[in-house]
Amino acid sequence: MDSFRGKKGALRNYQKKLYEYQEHEAETLIDIAVIYLEDDQFEKALQNLQEALKTYEKLNYLEGEAYTYDLIGDTYLTTRNTKKALENYQKALKIYAEIDSDLESEMEEKIREVKQIETALNTDKEVTGSLVPEDFIDELEEKENTSIESLNNKPDSDDENLIHPKKDLNFDLKKLASEIEEIILLLDQSELYSLYYNDPHSHEMLQEALKSAEIIEDWDGQGIIHLMMGENYLKLENSFDSLKQFQSALKIFENHSNKKGEAISLLLIGALYYIFDKKDEMYMFFRNSLNILHKHNFKKEENQAIKFIEMLSN
Repeated sequence: MDSFRGKKGALRNYQKKLYEYQEHEAETLIDIAVIYLEDDQFEKALQNLQEALKTYEKLNYLEGEAYTYDLIGDTYLTTRNTKKALENYQKALKIYAEIDSDLESEMEEKIREVKQIETALNTDKEVTGSLVPEDFIDELEEKENTSIESLNNKPDSDDENLIHPKKDLNFDLKKLASEIEEIILLLDQSELYSLYYNDPHSHEMLQEALKSAEIIEDWDGQGIIHLMMGENYLKLENSFDSLKQFQSALKIFENHSNKKGEAISLLLIGALYYIFDKKDEMYMFFRNSLNILHKHNFKKEENQAIKFIEMLSN
């Protein structure tokens, strides 16, 4: 009997070692997947995560399974496949709920955010470019005859030269401008020019700042100033000149590889399309903006962008 007990104890010891080895194997597979994910090798990342998942399932290690489903969801989300991402997040949530994990509420919040992204990107229209189509510019120019001098003397709200939102769109342009101001202030260097917002001669000061930025070839500064000038026009309900300023900022940020500036510009151009009641085009710009923010891991800016899109949708 002593011999039997000894063999039984040894077996348990070996089983424990095997379990630990397999658990370590799963963790290593996940580490490898993360490396592949950082190198944008999504298929290899998924292969390793699926192998890790099988190992955790064999071990009946539920927390490991949930964590792996979460990572698989993150991988699909990186490729903007929100459907697959949500499928895996739901599986993770189900397991977290079963084991009464503290991560259950965190997963619920992640699912909610991804559903919002999916709603914002719910259009079959392909992204064909980042600039405003010329035919739409021509259409607006026929209705618009304003110039930069209009900011020196605020026009009456009924000025026929301004493009106004469609009557059935229920929102305040000045309130929207205030929201846009918060978005612009997400950009690096924006605080250098933020004092202009409360100055009665802010537009003239921004014009002078733009000239200075052009002389010293401060490209990021130029882009930010164009965005601020666009927001100023919007306060005066001049949505068309606002659009042109946002477009100028976009060109600068694109030409000088400022991805955050590019994404913010696309987001604000999308907001102008909302004003013009061009919903398909609006989603095109929103999609491009979110793609850039997500790809470059601008998490704070991405969350702010989602809230901004939600605000327009409500």
